[in-house]
Amino acid sequence: MLSSTSMSMQNCSKCGALLPAEVNFCRQCGTPVTAALAGERQTIQLDLTSENAATRRLRPRPTGSETGFSGIKPEPSGQISPLPSPPTSKLKAALALITLAVVLIAACVIIWAALIRPKRVASTAGSAETLVYPNSRTILNTTSGDGKAIQLQTDDSTDQVVSWYKANLSPTKTLQLTPTTVVLKNQTVTVTIVADNKTTTVLIKQVLP
Repeated sequence: MLSSTSMSMQNCSKCGALLPAEVNFCRQCGTPVTAALAGERQTIQLDLTSENAATRRLRPRPTGSETGFSGIKPEPSGQISPLPSPPTSKLKAALALITLAVVLIAACVIIWAALIRPKRVASTAGSAETLVYPNSRTILNTTSGDGKAIQLQTDDSTDQVVSWYKANLSPTKTLQLTPTTVVLKNQTVTVTIVADNKTTTVLIKQVLP
C-alpha cells in the first residue's frame, strides 16, 4: 500500500528523479516541473484540505415564527392596521370647549360693563334731570356711586310745586310730614318739598341701580 508521502512524490520528466510536492524545479537536473504536474499537486492539496477549508457553505437560519418570538403577528397582505386614537383626544376637546365658553362669558361681561351699563345709568340719571322744576335755581347737583342729588329753589308756592311733581313724577307714595314739608316717592326717586318763607326748596334724590 502506497503511503501519502509516495503519492505526493512525482518523477522528473527528464532524469526520473523523485520530485517533492513543494518544489518547482528538479533538484537533480534543474528541469522545471511541468504545469500538468503542478496542477495535479494543487488538486491533490485541495482534495486533502477540503475537509478543513475555512470557507464553508452558509446554512439559512429560520426567521419569523420559526425563531420562537411571540406577540408579533404578520398582517395579511394588502391590509394596514389602523393606528389607535390617543386616549386624551376627548379630554382635549372638552377642555377646548370649556375654555371657549369661559372666553365668551368674559367677553359678554366686558361688553355689558363697557357699553350697556353706562347707557342704563345715563338714562336713569337723566330722569332726575327731567324732574328739575321749571324756573327754579339749582343749588346743588352731585352724583356719587350710590345715586344722584339735586337741590332746587323756586319762588312759586308749595302747592304749585307739589302739583307739578305729582303730575310728572307719578309717585307711588305721598307723605305730608309737616304743614310745610311734603315727600313724594316712586321706585327710584324721592322728592322732598319744603316751604321756606317766600321760597320753596326742592330736594331730588335718585338711587342708581
